Amino acid sequence: MKTRIPVLSDAVKLLAVLAAITTPQASAQDYPARSVRFIVPQVPGGATDVFARAVGQKLGDRWGRTVVVENRGGAGGTLGTDVVAKSAPDGHTLLVTYAGSQAINQSLYPKLSYDSVKDFQTVATLAVTPFLLIVNNSLPAKSLKEFIALARGRPGVMAYASSGNGSVNHLLGEMLKIDARINMLHIPYKGVAPSISDVIAGRSMPRSPACLR
Repeated sequence: MKTRIPVLSDAVKLLAVLAAITTPQASAQDYPARSVRFIVPQVPGGATDVFARAVGQKLGDRWGRTVVVENRGGAGGTLGTDVVAKSAPDGHTLLVTYAGSQAINQSLYPKLSYDSVKDFQTVATLAVTPFLLIVNNSLPAKSLKEFIALARGRPGVMAYASSGNGSVNHLLGEMLKIDARINMLHIPYKGVAPSISDVIAGRSMPRSPACLR
């Protein structure tokens, strides 16, 4: 897969670690008192999962404690986030997620069991990464301009894949459709990794020639 077409230069995803807010139950000198859980509210293989495992390994080595990464994907990240919101607020269960999903889900899901702002405290920003639009090499488009022109000539025929309904990837795709005045079908996946695999392999072509990641 060689073709990578940047989508909005200012469209970035922020990876943050958050913990439930409460009165600290252990001093900084005692932390961590046991193994630490990193809850990733996305399926394995995506950027969040990769960052969580890399950071978790380094922190585990420094702390001398085990850092366990648990993937709790589903419902736009709300399932895994709910696990952390309901966990003991002692700093031993942390959420590794997109800052964007924390902001989006509060408006997207009217009956969340948690408050994205009041129930969490940001601990650190781990990374800032760009979102990219990637296409299969067989698609006759080598730039964003060419891709938009191609999509305009095939209204309702071309499609793009995302990591799921309501995800940041999905919303960026809809923004691209509005800004570029194109009509593409959205195909939600359970995660970024399987969607990229299908685009690279050319499966479901030409219905799914592109992927936002």
